[in-house]
Amino acid sequence: MAISNSDIRKYKIEIGLLALVIFSLLLAIDINETLIRIGKENRNPTSEEQKKIRSKAELISTVYLVVSVYFAVAAYIDYKNRKTKTNFYFFIATIFLVIASLIREYWIKKDTTFDEGAEDFAL
Repeated sequence: MAISNSDIRKYKIEIGLLALVIFSLLLAIDINETLIRIGKENRNPTSEEQKKIRSKAELISTVYLVVSVYFAVAAYIDYKNRKTKTNFYFFIATIFLVIASLIREYWIKKDTTFDEGAEDFAL
């Protein structure tokens, strides 16, 4: 079976989106390292550090949301083209990812207070 040009284009988009996810993970590691450094110095983050951490967390959240929506749409299209159990389960799983990403995006954007826990920003 030959791979069509549209499939190749789809794979390239997916590779690009996965590269964005990897970039987001590197940002999350940077946030954690910053919070560890601040903790070792036994001090609270400065307002400038808070702004940087928040902007990185918002970027990470937005990337995850965009990527999860793309994969949900791709899973839906795959399911419509080939109605198999596996494609249906994959589509349902991507819907859960979109819901989780929406909740994460909402709480990151809504919360104006700063929380020092690395788990609150990095993931």
